[in-house]
Amino acid sequence: MNILRAYKRTRFFLVINILGLAIGLAVSIMLILFVVNELSYDKHFINYERIIRLNTVTDSGGNKRVYGINLRKAYTELPEKVPGIEAVVQIYIGGEADLIYNDAHFDYLPLMFVDPDFFKVFQLKFIEGTPQTALKDLNSVVITRKQADIIFGSPADAIGKNVKVSEQEGVVTAVVEELPLNTHFYFDILVNIKASGIENAQGLEFFTYYLIDENASLEEVSHSIVKEYQPMVDVWSGSFSREAYGATEKLGDIYLHSEATSLGKTNSMSFVWLLIVLALVILLLAIANFINLFIAQGETRMPEIGIRKANGASIQNVVRQFFSEVSFIVMIAFAAGFALTILFTPYFSELINKEIDLIQLINPWFIVSIILLFVITIVLSASYPSFYLSRFSPLDILNRRIRFSKRRLTVVIVVIQSVITIVLISYIWMINRQASYLENMPLGYNPKNVVSFLLNGNLMKSYEALKQELLSLPEVEAVGGSNHTIGGVAAGRASVCLKTEKGILV
Repeated sequence: MNILRAYKRTRFFLVINILGLAIGLAVSIMLILFVVNELSYDKHFINYERIIRLNTVTDSGGNKRVYGINLRKAYTELPEKVPGIEAVVQIYIGGEADLIYNDAHFDYLPLMFVDPDFFKVFQLKFIEGTPQTALKDLNSVVITRKQADIIFGSPADAIGKNVKVSEQEGVVTAVVEELPLNTHFYFDILVNIKASGIENAQGLEFFTYYLIDENASLEEVSHSIVKEYQPMVDVWSGSFSREAYGATEKLGDIYLHSEATSLGKTNSMSFVWLLIVLALVILLLAIANFINLFIAQGETRMPEIGIRKANGASIQNVVRQFFSEVSFIVMIAFAAGFALTILFTPYFSELINKEIDLIQLINPWFIVSIILLFVITIVLSASYPSFYLSRFSPLDILNRRIRFSKRRLTVVIVVIQSVITIVLISYIWMINRQASYLENMPLGYNPKNVVSFLLNGNLMKSYEALKQELLSLPEVEAVGGSNHTIGGVAAGRASVCLKTEKGILV
């Protein structure tokens, strides 16, 4: 191949160029993959644009708080007063439940109590059973395919089996596909909300989602929901001497834009913008380095350029040649960068403590972004060196009258690289200082040698016996229990904290 022959004497430069660009592209692609993944949350639901969530906002002396939960009346009374609501569902968090089948115990499975119309609002893929009958009865239990395979061997074998969910009898009526990672809530088990024993609760307990009729105005229906919810929440807030009102938000906005306490995972749009900027900066650094090396080895190509121009080649011909060469090199670097992305994305996900689903590789927005990235990389990488190296006359080249100054050509790029590097290092240093400050900030108690673990239903009932058993261990100094984990939100399950002499986990 002509391109490979052209770089026969500068193979080292070629390898370094491809390797440097591939690493920069890999990091940029991973960041783009993460951004696309974040922006795609809850977009996989067919009717996500018509689903809204009702929040409750409280205001006590100017201290405003937004809760994703609201009253049961938002489900039982409100829909009949608001035209345009096609379906409604409330979700009550059941924490991590224990599922018992025969003598086998399966602990810490995420459980949600939901209304029967859950599958009208959130359309999931059914492996076994139907949306109409899945939660029809009080003892109905819906599980995911993953748990059906683990517990029963297959989804078909799960149907009709008698199980216990947190000590309550139930029958598996349906098996659904597991939710994608880019969903703001998650479950392994669904149970009819009337089986939770909390249906008649008078406080803020339930996450409420409305599916709006496709022929209705989303804004008008949202306004009507807030208006009808006001007298309901007034009765509740009156006993607390504070103002309260409702507010709605679209399903697609919950993960990145919500101010409310969430049903599950959340993030901020500012963090996404930060990573977008970081991806562009890293890409520019990689391209700047590529241009530097390309121009540095361009001196060896000057005789070739002079001979080509002496034989009638125009500037356009030389530019076209360099663009084709750069395109070929970028294509190899892109392939290597893509391979590195697939290889290192799981580790990158662990590093930033965020789940990245590789299924986003076939997301149309990701594909468009990658095509744009490829085109931009070629244009930025090839434009300057191509037009610079092709502008010299053949006489000057062949008579060696050109003062090919590497410093003059690269000073701007080097300065830009240095500035960006200094900014990035300074930012990392500041983040590290902030993280160090938070790690060493007084918590109000001494966490040294204190460990905690969650209790399942059986252990909660036998807490006193468990406590005495733990205290009998020589490594344990003290044992304490609570209904919530320290530092968690005001909901959860029982946990035990141990103080040990040597920090030994028991």
